[in-house]
Amino acid sequence: MKWLVSALVACVVIAVPGAALAIARENQSSAALPIAPKKQFSYTGKEQSYVVPRGVVLLGVGVAGGHGGGNGGGGGGSANGVGALLPVKPGQRLFVEVGAAGAYHSGAVFGGGGAAGAPPPVLAMCTGSPCDGVYASSGGGASDVRTCSITGSRCPGGVSSAATRLIVGGGGGGRGGSGSAPTGSGCGQPTGTGASANNFQYPPGNPAHGPVPITTAAGIVYPGRSTSDTVSAIRPAGGGSNVAGTGGAVASCSAGNVTWSDSVPGSNAVGPAGGTGGNASSLGPMGACTPGVNCEDAGAGGGGGGGYFGGGGGATGPDKASGGCGGCNDANSGQGGGAGSSFVSNRMMDPIDEAPVLVGTGNGTVVFVPAIEIDAPAKGATYRAGQLVRARFSCAFDSITSLGIAAGRPCTGSVANGRPINTKPGTHTFTVSGTAYSNGYHSVKATVTYKVR
Repeated sequence: MKWLVSALVACVVIAVPGAALAIARENQSSAALPIAPKKQFSYTGKEQSYVVPRGVVLLGVGVAGGHGGGNGGGGGGSANGVGALLPVKPGQRLFVEVGAAGAYHSGAVFGGGGAAGAPPPVLAMCTGSPCDGVYASSGGGASDVRTCSITGSRCPGGVSSAATRLIVGGGGGGRGGSGSAPTGSGCGQPTGTGASANNFQYPPGNPAHGPVPITTAAGIVYPGRSTSDTVSAIRPAGGGSNVAGTGGAVASCSAGNVTWSDSVPGSNAVGPAGGTGGNASSLGPMGACTPGVNCEDAGAGGGGGGGYFGGGGGATGPDKASGGCGGCNDANSGQGGGAGSSFVSNRMMDPIDEAPVLVGTGNGTVVFVPAIEIDAPAKGATYRAGQLVRARFSCAFDSITSLGIAAGRPCTGSVANGRPINTKPGTHTFTVSGTAYSNGYHSVKATVTYKVR
């Protein structure tokens, strides 16, 4: 539901002794104008931008990263989605990075999704349905909104800058390869991990519901999940947090009287970029190999998801077996990648879980929802003493994303819509107040300053 009131403001220049002074002329029409529309950005593979519409001073922003890549054996890790309210200036430019979904048998993707590990060499001998899912997948890219372009010479840190990012939705981890035949013992974790499975938490969080939020000087970090390996000799591919995730590693694992070993670890994430999955290209086939029948080999690791900090790459499956099987031909699946972390800057307000509506099954997304628009008095305007200027402001709520000023709650200004504002000489402020919902109802407000001469 939206309640919408707005107005036209035009500027003219009149001559005054010694200077040119911009004077705002208020349209006296009482007709209501709609608030600026919602704008949604989809994946394009390059940076995009958004210019804050005229009059908008409070903006709802929602982001979701790309899912981790899957394969014939199933999907990769889910992405994460977060949203919050951002105080803005009309005409301000924000830069938008929409992360790509991870892909099967793929290199790194836009948004920092880490590359899949190289496949084992025996794949050339594998044909038919037993070979479905033999390749690993890349992690999904993060989506974010930032104040500075990744190509800007004055943008500190460029693509790796934490300082310019306002909000980040982490990407999911890529699925590990099943090797040349899906007959592993389960030592590896083939499914990449996702942040949305954490059940979005508010500080201080609950460890029973997943990784807890981390409050930093810059804002709140929502860590991505690590792979859920429980065997003591296996190191999970770490999810990103307020540091980059570590790569997964498998020293050995046992089932019954068989022990598996010889795994290649995944790489650590580097800043916002997910780690690369462990390469299985140096691993040879186990036991006797009949091309197209039983040439089994360990699967490569999945790539880590991009994020505020990226997730680690998954390890390859163990490639050697020993024990009661007498050196059996039974390699393991690769480990999935860890998920990237998400983030809401302390320059924003009222973070909210956007995973239920923004996280789809593929590429990421970014959405902007104007929440408060103040057209009169216009921000920074100058009026004449005694000039008749009527208040014009709008508030809006988007029922799909739950961003904006909560429906059914009053949205009030310093004076009521359509009533004259203060035009006595001096500097004045005008405030619009409303209610947002995030873990309960919260009062929010936006203020503009204007002058009267």
